[in-house]
Amino acid sequence: MNKKFFAKTMFLALTGFFFSLHLKATVPYFSILSHHTEIILQDDYTVTYKVKKSTLILDKKGLGHGNILIPYSEIHRIMAFEGRLIDPSKGRVVKKISAKELSDYNNISKDALFDDQRVKFYGMGEEKLPMIVEVEYEVKQSGNFYFNSWYPLWYYNQKVEEATLEIRYPQALGLRYRKYHFDLAPDSSQFGDEISLSWKMKGLNPLAKEQENQAMYLKILPKKFSLEGFEADMSDWKNFGLWFAKLMVGKGEVTASLKEDIHRQVRGLERDTQKIEALYRYLQENYRYVYIGLGIDGWMPQNAAQVHQLKYGECKGLTNLMRSMLKEVGIDSQYTLVNAGVNEEDIDIEWSSNQFNHAILRVPLEDQTIWLECTSKTNPVGFLGEFTKNRHVLVITEDGGIIDKTPDYQEPAFNTFLTKNVIELKEDGNAHIEGEYIFKGNPSNNFLGLRTTMNGKDQKSFLNRNLGGSGLLIFDFYLEHHVENFVPTAKINFTGDLQKFAQNTSKRVLIPLNWKKISKEDLMNGKLYVHDIYEIHVSDKLEPENKLPQITDLNEEYSLKINTSWKEGVIRVEKHLETHFTCSETGNDLTALWQKVNVASIPSIVFKKIE
Repeated sequence: MNKKFFAKTMFLALTGFFFSLHLKATVPYFSILSHHTEIILQDDYTVTYKVKKSTLILDKKGLGHGNILIPYSEIHRIMAFEGRLIDPSKGRVVKKISAKELSDYNNISKDALFDDQRVKFYGMGEEKLPMIVEVEYEVKQSGNFYFNSWYPLWYYNQKVEEATLEIRYPQALGLRYRKYHFDLAPDSSQFGDEISLSWKMKGLNPLAKEQENQAMYLKILPKKFSLEGFEADMSDWKNFGLWFAKLMVGKGEVTASLKEDIHRQVRGLERDTQKIEALYRYLQENYRYVYIGLGIDGWMPQNAAQVHQLKYGECKGLTNLMRSMLKEVGIDSQYTLVNAGVNEEDIDIEWSSNQFNHAILRVPLEDQTIWLECTSKTNPVGFLGEFTKNRHVLVITEDGGIIDKTPDYQEPAFNTFLTKNVIELKEDGNAHIEGEYIFKGNPSNNFLGLRTTMNGKDQKSFLNRNLGGSGLLIFDFYLEHHVENFVPTAKINFTGDLQKFAQNTSKRVLIPLNWKKISKEDLMNGKLYVHDIYEIHVSDKLEPENKLPQITDLNEEYSLKINTSWKEGVIRVEKHLETHFTCSETGNDLTALWQKVNVASIPSIVFKKIE
């Protein structure tokens, strides 16, 4: 045990214990943390992490702060470990925690077939508080493809007594770093070829969960790097892309059997776009996505012939297979890396580094660029959808990496829906409806996989919730998909009933001007173009009480026009909506726009009953 570290920990722990009730902070804290981290990069590209951590737990709400969690894998090996539970009031070690007492479990995706990511874990029980959890461990990483980021504060509602970081690395290999939410410059020194950087922070106040965007951290990035013998330079995107190009050498093998399958799919097709669509459909229908992350294979694509034989692959393998198939028919394409996910942030293009979690395919043609999501069973050809749209990406070429950006799908063609509704109002306020809805681009997303992912009953329930306003009960529907100029379209024809469509009083009937409301999801892409038509057939014993409403609402956020007319027992309502939102707006702004649009469309048409 490091006695100097232990003595300092005891002093800080006892100080925190006796005075914690008197210390005042805006955010409550349930534990006090002191920790020291050393990161040592060697000439052979190996990285050693040495961590010493002491956590004084003051409240049951902070028990999780004392949990011990150490990720490891084929690349990360735990070299040493010590753990102790200490009673701060007596300075006595209550329990020693050995490496054998740590639980071991897979840190594995539900879609993974093979993955070497594992975790050593020790969970706090109902310990008598206050209690100190003291941990020392060492992890050796084979290769410096990436470094763990350093966080002075480990948990929300945790006070930091002291946090220190020391980084040592050879000048010849180099190293970069970037600070987030703090300005403290490192102390630096050099001994021979070794450079040392260190940071020390004291007395950091706790943060609440809602302050997560204020959390301080240090991102550490390599210059020259190696992973399992593949060496390269990460100082710029071109050189970083060359490393990925090395990983792909020899991976495009096309066997005789695969060649036969490929040429069968494109037989009789002349245009490149036709061949791309045919091979993409073949990929979707015959191969499935399975995550595989073992060592460097977490970055190296599977051989195309292997994916063809197994009929499954991860994103890299499926993308490489599609690339190889296109090459066989004379179409050039480029393996491309992206940070994917609906809620994921875009990469920082100013800092060349591994910021990616997914692979897609870029197909540059003479007059356009086509993007292919090769793991999707439902995406139409050339449409990425929410998962990877509007992202900077690293395109891998033989000459290195280049930065490009995926489409943002802001054009009207990708953000339009058209509806036509014929409604027959009944005396009790219920109604019968026949509808034809056409969703183009982003709005079609919800309906692309409907038939393949749900049974008939669930499909109807989904459509009842997502096609219109409240009270819809669909009896029958017909759904078709098609793609035109790489814009996906979903067309739905349906019949059903509308419960409580109109409000009945003894003398009047109130009919909604806007039955189908706009959802927040409809507005997520910023732009939306809507054209709704309603033909509402009513009894000859009803007539408008007042002049029919005509609405025009034009502003910076949206334009809305609603025209109504009445002729021989039929009310015709025609609505045009166009939003002018930007994707950079905040969630609160989106909610405000959603509310404004729907409130502007709320008015009802009042009919009086006649004898």
